[in-house]
Amino acid sequence: MEKIAEEIDKLITLDLPKRRVIDHLYEAARKLSREPLTLRAAQLIQERVEDKSNVIIVTGFPQSKGGLQETDGPLGAIALARVIKEFKNTKIYLIGEDNALKVLEACAKIVGLKVKKRL
Repeated sequence: MEKIAEEIDKLITLDLPKRRVIDHLYEAARKLSREPLTLRAAQLIQERVEDKSNVIIVTGFPQSKGGLQETDGPLGAIALARVIKEFKNTKIYLIGEDNALKVLEACAKIVGLKVKKRL
């Protein structure tokens, strides 16, 4: 399992825009966890999220002054929500800016989740 998590960590920390920040952040976090961060995150979710509990996932931010919405955060939030809901039977609350709602709704529909616009 650790080897798989290691490969996932490599994939999600690719610095495609070449900002040269993510490598430093990842290395510092990795020193603290001493294991792949995705594996540690999965372990913490397994340990701390109780069955039938409420889970809040916050995502989305504008990429530019024009209000264009990022796309990877909402997609990741939906994937995480679906897995947690399926394995922990939780009630998921996805929170994002108004601009994120369209992306969240489209992604949620694909995986069988519903998005309410108001709590």
